[in-house]
Amino acid sequence: MAAATTLTPTTLSAAVTDAAALSIKVTATTDALAGTYAICEGEAMWVRSVNTTTKYVQVTRGALGTRATFHASGALVYFAAPVNLSGVKPAAHVTTSASQLALPRIVIDDSGITIFDVNGASSTTERWQMLSQNGYQANTDSILGDPASGPTIYTSLGAIATQPGFVGINGTTLAMTIIDPTRAQDGMIMTIYAVNASAHTVTYTAGFNGGTTARDVATYGGAIGDNMVLWANAGTWWVQSTRNVTFG
Repeated sequence: MAAATTLTPTTLSAAVTDAAALSIKVTATTDALAGTYAICEGEAMWVRSVNTTTKYVQVTRGALGTRATFHASGALVYFAAPVNLSGVKPAAHVTTSASQLALPRIVIDDSGITIFDVNGASSTTERWQMLSQNGYQANTDSILGDPASGPTIYTSLGAIATQPGFVGINGTTLAMTIIDPTRAQDGMIMTIYAVNASAHTVTYTAGFNGGTTARDVATYGGAIGDNMVLWANAGTWWVQSTRNVTFG
């Protein structure tokens, strides 16, 4: 079961080059309504009106104690009702998405704007993950300084949850799958490595590097430590490096 409300980001379709500008242009206005907040990197903007044809959104800049600043074209924008914003960072490492009013959790406090989501394959493995702070990618799944949590190790076939850091595969020729990262996870680095000597496979339907069916299956060579380092870019997994892993 998912959170009561899912906040889906859009992007700026034009750069904001003036801190005093009173409108922004976005790719989609699906969730944009007067009275909501536009959250972009480290700035919150009060939405005054929305033109769904031109996709210009009239805003009051630097709301909720944030600072009006510049934003590049392509920057993520969340539209959120006031009730779906929080002033409280997650207080526990493990949680369940079903218990949340809205995800991701957008926290606005003295440190600026921090975005958290719940990551995990089931209610027994879900945990908080910090996505970004003031627009900078956090690339960590531990928000409580919990070094003992370690990497996630999969011992049976199935889906690998998107998370930063290390993911291990440990079983007999496990057939694993991954899905597209979200745009909010752009910049995330995930390393998937073989804990044991087995020819595991990882299937990614969209294709690594956007290669569709020509590069949708990564096959491990059968040695301990075989691995691939993946980089989330524009909602697609790109291969940064490999050790004894082939694609087809």
